[in-house]
Amino acid sequence: MEGLSAAKRDTISSIVDLHNVDAICLQEAHVDADVTNRFSILGFDLVSFHLHTKHGRAVYVSQNLAGVAYQFSTTHCDVIKVSAVSIANVYRPPSEPWSEHNLLPSLPHPAVYVGDFNSQMQRVRAMICCWSMIQSKRYLRVCSSAM
Repeated sequence: MEGLSAAKRDTISSIVDLHNVDAICLQEAHVDADVTNRFSILGFDLVSFHLHTKHGRAVYVSQNLAGVAYQFSTTHCDVIKVSAVSIANVYRPPSEPWSEHNLLPSLPHPAVYVGDFNSQMQRVRAMICCWSMIQSKRYLRVCSSAM
């Protein structure tokens, strides 16, 4: 995303109108001050944001949706809930490696993880296997055979 200028917010508004989008998850928002007019996107409510000069995140949902709630934030993600669905907006800077101390949270089904993971696919597969092993022994066999 690299910034939330008025022109970029207008472009986002046009795209979401064209495709009937209900949720917007942005990474690298590059906003480090709580300036309300820098966050507005026509027809959407800002549900969650993380201010940072480079690594900012923002999650928006359509003003027409009911049952929307902020859940929590971690080092690399913000989680909201829309009705029964959890949505995790993820941004991990390329300079920060994944480790057992900053794994993504385990969310109940149904859940969606979206964002910029800044990971090579081999590393992502290994982290998914590691996460899966922690969650359930049955995934160990699936991940081991896939690698």
